[in-house]
Order: sequence, then structure tokens, then C-alpha cells
Amino acid sequence: MASTPFSWRTGDKDSRSDFSTFYSKADAIMPWSVGRYYDSYYDQLVNTQTPDLALCKNRGQLYAPVLWPGFSWSILQVPMIMNIY
Repeated sequence: MASTPFSWRTGDKDSRSDFSTFYSKADAIMPWSVGRYYDSYYDQLVNTQTPDLALCKNRGQLYAPVLWPGFSWSILQVPMIMNIY
């Protein structure tokens, strides 16, 4: 599995174009998308992941985008009710 920059397929922005051969040899691709989930990035996210998935399917690779739940101040400020380990 290759954990990759978000722009691994296009080789620009946070990625490098000279890594495309390496990415093509991986059994699975996991692009790092943490921090990209906010309003102005949603369309970019969808427009990036759809062709990423298509390329992986074409190559016979698994595609495992990072799932990140995000952050909420309301969750951070909830007092701990239970502390069970």
C-alpha cells in the first residue's frame, strides 16, 4: 500500500510527477486528504477522487482514501461522563 500525497495522480501541488511509476506498482493507493474537508474543498475532493478511483480500478489497484471525521468544538467541550478502559 502506498500512502500518497492528495495529488498523487496528477503529480502536482503536494505531489511529484516523478513518482508516477512508483504509484503504479502499489497494490493499493491511500491518498492523504486530512485537512481538505471544508466547504471550498468539497467539490475539489469529489472531482479528484472520482478520477483517482477510475485510474486505480483500471490498474487493478485498491483505492483507500483517508476517512477523517473532522473536528467540532461542541464535541471537544462535552464533559467526560465515562472513563472506562
